Amino acid sequence: MTSGPTSSPSRFLIALFLLGVALRLPGLLFNGMADLYQILLEWGAAVHYLGLVDAFGVNYGILSYAAFGAAEVAGEWIPRFWWAPYKLLAIAFDAGACLSLLALVAPRDRRWLLVLVWLNPWFVLHGAYYGFWEGPHLLCGLLAVTGLRRIADERLGWAAAGVLIMCGAMFKPQGLIHFAGPLALYLAVEYARGIRRPLLSFAAGLAAVAAATSLAIWIAGGSPLAVYDNYRSVSVTMAKMSNGGPGLWRFVSWVYMEATHQPGLVLDMKISRTALAAWSALSAVLCLGVLLAFATRLGLQRGERPGPAHGAASRWMGRPDTSWPDARVAFAVMTLGTLVVSQFGPRAHINHSYAAMVMLAPFALRDRVLLRLWIAMNVMLGLAHLSVFRFGDPVVILSPSQWSRYPQAGPLLDRVRELPAYSVPDGLLRFQTAVNDLLAWLPGPRGISLMSALVFVAACGLVWRMFVAVESASRPSPRTSR
Repeated sequence: MTSGPTSSPSRFLIALFLLGVALRLPGLLFNGMADLYQILLEWGAAVHYLGLVDAFGVNYGILSYAAFGAAEVAGEWIPRFWWAPYKLLAIAFDAGACLSLLALVAPRDRRWLLVLVWLNPWFVLHGAYYGFWEGPHLLCGLLAVTGLRRIADERLGWAAAGVLIMCGAMFKPQGLIHFAGPLALYLAVEYARGIRRPLLSFAAGLAAVAAATSLAIWIAGGSPLAVYDNYRSVSVTMAKMSNGGPGLWRFVSWVYMEATHQPGLVLDMKISRTALAAWSALSAVLCLGVLLAFATRLGLQRGERPGPAHGAASRWMGRPDTSWPDARVAFAVMTLGTLVVSQFGPRAHINHSYAAMVMLAPFALRDRVLLRLWIAMNVMLGLAHLSVFRFGDPVVILSPSQWSRYPQAGPLLDRVRELPAYSVPDGLLRFQTAVNDLLAWLPGPRGISLMSALVFVAACGLVWRMFVAVESASRPSPRTSR
């Protein structure tokens, strides 16, 4: 990451970026994954007709609900492509994340970063075609790093980082679990070492957004505990060891189902609550162990080192192997955090490793071994996505037998029913079906579960190279500035 002045983008960089946009825009024409129905027909329509506060409920944060409501309103004006406004938002957030990442790396790395991230085939399909919603919390996380790099005042910089990351958590809980949690753990290690201001300022930023959001909901007539209830819902929604995300727990779940002769997908696995709790505890210990080990090797760069450590905990943390500026530290910790939690934590969905792959790209540009592992991981995760979603759902809308699940979406459903393409597939739907037929050779759930063992090996390799990056970094001069 560079701390020097930013240079003007060249025409070639602009052309590469516009090419990525051009590759994504056709995705607006095609229906995507099944989650779009709940996102727009349930949550978005509820916001439109009931109001944001009354519609706000489970899984996604209140800022996402607001975006879904706006997208559903726009979708009613173009019923043939009712999903397009939502996908346009997804593309915009992905573009913002890409531009933020470009601003954080050295100018000489930007060309290859655009190739690895913005022109990555899996990344192109992920948001624009399938409609996954990873861009908002990823953008907020990257803006937090930018704030740490550009704000000279330490307290204000970490407070701004807390505000931005918590704003990301108001879009999706991964902003809290993948970013805020690992970074707070790391800053707690620094606190034990005697560097206390970053943790206190960061926590204040997180708390300010949570408190302001809760207060606004309460003033608008909602429950003051609405944000808490929203996060609590995450702990009970799809509480499986694996929800299909390729990795350690998908492979283990598949092996267990094979051994116990259970049919179905890994998310259908039947297991006792005690065993599930034990597995979840094991995964938590694994994640915490990796993140804590990383934290003890990495330190914040300071002009004046803290005084002698006091207490057993601070002595056990020891001195870091290397010290980096605040922005670089935050980026490294959040990158490792989202990788570890999405790969070694429970309940991972197929899309949860996307942010980790994006954030690992700058490290891949500096480490050939990490680059090979990163490419292998992208190929396997992209293959898993293609296997599950192909080229999206080749229909205008879901079956009428399921319309009763979306009572607020009646006006949109009525407009869709009047379309000629609703009765007879048009050229776009026939093209989508033909592409899906061409992808019939892809491996099924069993093949992806077997491949998950290789995904786990690649994830371990990526974690190892992140540790190598810390251990091989030269210790900066104690007089180096932030």
